[in-house]
Amino acid sequence: MPAIQSTVDLQKATYTNSVGSTELKTVWTDPEFDAGLHAFYYARVLEIPTPRWTLIQAVKAGIPPPDIVPRTGQERAWSSPIWYTPSADARKNAAAGMTVADLKAKGATQLGDAQLKAFIVGKAFWLRNNVTGEDFSVAYTAEGQSNVWHVGESATIPSYVANVVRSGSEGTTTPYKIENGKVVSNLSQAPFSVSVYKLGDTYYLARSNEFGYANYETIPAPKFVLNPLTAMINQFSIELGLTEQQKQQIVPFLTEEAPKLKALKDNKSLKPLQKIEQLTRISDEIDAKVTPLLDQQQQQKFQAIRDEHRRQLVEKLGSQVMQKVESKVKSASTEWSE
Repeated sequence: MPAIQSTVDLQKATYTNSVGSTELKTVWTDPEFDAGLHAFYYARVLEIPTPRWTLIQAVKAGIPPPDIVPRTGQERAWSSPIWYTPSADARKNAAAGMTVADLKAKGATQLGDAQLKAFIVGKAFWLRNNVTGEDFSVAYTAEGQSNVWHVGESATIPSYVANVVRSGSEGTTTPYKIENGKVVSNLSQAPFSVSVYKLGDTYYLARSNEFGYANYETIPAPKFVLNPLTAMINQFSIELGLTEQQKQQIVPFLTEEAPKLKALKDNKSLKPLQKIEQLTRISDEIDAKVTPLLDQQQQQKFQAIRDEHRRQLVEKLGSQVMQKVESKVKSASTEWSE
């Protein structure tokens, strides 16, 4: 969904109600609807940008607004949910999950304290949630701290700083201990435990708060490579505080720039000054497309980031020129001495 136009006057902390819709209607069908599963649906509404209270107070007081928070905001609202409850007959047709009782019936054995310590302490491994199909990584330090990585809608992005649970991207850990054949931890201060069962070469995990189901199993580590362009765009999005709508509009422009810069770098027919001129032209074209999509505060940060990026590229080009000159001087000196 593209970002909606902002009518906020940052100098006066006012806005006009001239954009957006007074009434919204649509028809939507759940493409993954399963008549045998419980479900609920609700609609979310995004307000047009309005002045943030910090901007309003700063304008009234005649002082500069704080630069550590956005100057505008978009309120959210959501409707009352529509609940779906499957009939008894439909529920019978739903796929059954794996329970601890099922595992034991197949011959699975539960790990004891010593086996758990050998299995998890000082190690990290990948798990699959067999209910959602989502893969994620769990790490347990020898000092009794744990963390969960690669969880959320960005988990498929080849990045080591994806959207993760429990502030994982900030390195926030959760204490754990092994007790009575369980890994005991907490989630938002609510204690829970995990039991591990081995069946063949596979380990299954059952959480104490999931009603006797063993919803997780160990899997081999996915083979993905950190994409430098993706990592750069992720960091860029974080520094600017881009909304999802802005990312959808801006990322294609940044992606479009990458092959142009590579082609410029590989072009051997251009002189250094010509490369710098083309570098400036390519950057200016992208800047002209991106800047209108940002608010005033983001525009300032964007300009600073882009200026630093251009400076680094120009320095790299200059370094290459100096290396060529030094090589020619060294070659000429060698010939003269001979």
